Amino acid sequence: MRDIYIEDINESVWNLFLRNLPDSGYQLSFTHGQNVVALPKSFAEIKQLQETEPTTLGIAIENGIWINCHFFIESEIELDLSPKDIDI
Repeated sequence: MRDIYIEDINESVWNLFLRNLPDSGYQLSFTHGQNVVALPKSFAEIKQLQETEPTTLGIAIENGIWINCHFFIESEIELDLSPKDIDI
């Protein structure tokens, strides 16, 4: 996996990220455990969900390339992608 980091952030930046994603035009898939559910509107809601099951946000950027976000810590947005998804 290759990682993309946005560092030195806080919960308000996470909330801005989450609020604007649905308007981005990208296909989104948010999972809680094995279930696809609606994307929460705040980082706090996601952390609450993580108390029972892991969460993952998938963002399809183009041509089968998915970027994944796992919501590890409040101070950093970490996105990963698999080089296997990139066919050039």
